[in-house]
Amino acid sequence: MAETVQKSQAANKADTGGTTRPAPTVASVLGEICWLFSMTPSHRHFFMADLDWLVIPPVVRNQFRVYRDSKGRPVGLVLWAKLDEEAEQRLLSGSARLRPQDWDSGDRYWIIDVVDLSKGQRAKGMIEDMAKTALKDVVFKYHRTDSAGNRSVVSSDAL
Repeated sequence: MAETVQKSQAANKADTGGTTRPAPTVASVLGEICWLFSMTPSHRHFFMADLDWLVIPPVVRNQFRVYRDSKGRPVGLVLWAKLDEEAEQRLLSGSARLRPQDWDSGDRYWIIDVVDLSKGQRAKGMIEDMAKTALKDVVFKYHRTDSAGNRSVVSSDAL
């Protein structure tokens, strides 16, 4: 598990302005993610048990990116999954809760969650960055929610 988190160090280096940070531990990554959740209205009411299905599976699979400001402080998060057809159909039908094994079950890439401390101002940029970096060689999808609360599926090939 620690090796997986260390691999994310290279991906996060760009988010700190090129400065090197100590290799994160699983505990430090989970702490940062919990802090990010606590700072956003859409996530602050999650339960600790939600970490089991929403946070821990992508962290141990290195399917996450913590975005940082120029001082290295976390300001955003992207979690993605590689779903099989059955898990994708559940996601499309409105079930947001994935089983741990769903996160790496196929070749259908989905951004599952975006946490943005800037109230959505960085979210689009984070998704565009994912299309240029960690997910640059694949087509991925994500749910977009408009100001009226309506959800639609967006594909990265439309970015």
